[in-house]
Amino acid sequence: MAKADIWFHGLIVGKKDLSEPPILFPSIPPNFYQAVGNLIVHWGLMEQQLNILVWALLKANGTTENDWRGRSFDRRYDLFKSEWERFSDGLPTLQSFNSDIHTKIRTWKVLRDAVSHKEMEMGISTDGNHVIQFYHKTRAKQKSRSYSAADFDRAANDISSAAGWLRWVCQPNAVWPLPPADMQRLRGLPNTDHLRTPT
Repeated sequence: MAKADIWFHGLIVGKKDLSEPPILFPSIPPNFYQAVGNLIVHWGLMEQQLNILVWALLKANGTTENDWRGRSFDRRYDLFKSEWERFSDGLPTLQSFNSDIHTKIRTWKVLRDAVSHKEMEMGISTDGNHVIQFYHKTRAKQKSRSYSAADFDRAANDISSAAGWLRWVCQPNAVWPLPPADMQRLRGLPNTDHLRTPT
């Protein structure tokens, strides 16, 4: 990532009339709005697909787990990993089948969390492109790396790919690049169509 030497921090106030609440905008260039929005939209889609697969794995494994849908993402993701391990027990190829999405989700969760929970500032990198970085207001020295709009695009693409994978393994007519025994195990997941198309 290109290093940024010039940083701008603060909020843009869109309404100056003090008799009404102000409208606030982050001090990032407009070309970031779509890139940031794409990441958030695809992340939400990925979480929906994760919840459906977790439901299927719990049913397939005969696991009783109360109130798991209301847990934080990290705890639901840990549940997915543990149930996937149980479900794929004895089939090492199937056990490692989700390693690629683990990498994608863990790599970009840092950025998704920063967008949702941290303050941001804009910078101009040495190559002239805009970048943004995130920090804790109370711990200003703890700043993140800087991200370009292209980084957000890569993140959205990877998370979209992860969402597709989570849905793919629930499709009983899919042709996965797996040994026959592994495919047979996957085809044993319960049908999830009713969770995708509410009636």
